Amino acid sequence: MYKPLSFTGAVVFAMCGLFFLFLPNRVYIFFNVISRSLGMPRTPVKGIGFFYIYTIGYLYIITVLAFLMSRNPESRHYPVLLANGAFAVSILSISMFLIHKPYLIYIVSMIVNGITGALAFSGSSKIKKRSLKGQATGNLPDIPISKQEN
Repeated sequence: MYKPLSFTGAVVFAMCGLFFLFLPNRVYIFFNVISRSLGMPRTPVKGIGFFYIYTIGYLYIITVLAFLMSRNPESRHYPVLLANGAFAVSILSISMFLIHKPYLIYIVSMIVNGITGALAFSGSSKIKKRSLKGQATGNLPDIPISKQEN
């Protein structure tokens, strides 16, 4: 389940990154339509700006990390990095909602990145337990179970 979920995440993140890259204003327009029906303030549509560089860069990095997770399911480093990035964006999103303006896009970002971080962290926890199974306690190298001596 871990490998297909990681690969699916990579595909979804890549699609989101391409959407932001080629149709950046559509993201805001989409959320503004929903925001209006919920009675929430609408996000200004400004065109491509400086922060799009970071958005696309973040989506690129999490795409690569999710892809590496699917290719190297024994490594717990990739999901930990992905979880940290996703949790950081989630915390920043709720902070912006509370401090800046209550935009719907902030809430959605908090939820989606929080779920992404939780899934990645959960995956890394299971890898750690699986790779240390049958070993003595202490500081051990991150050895995949298939390469451990029985």
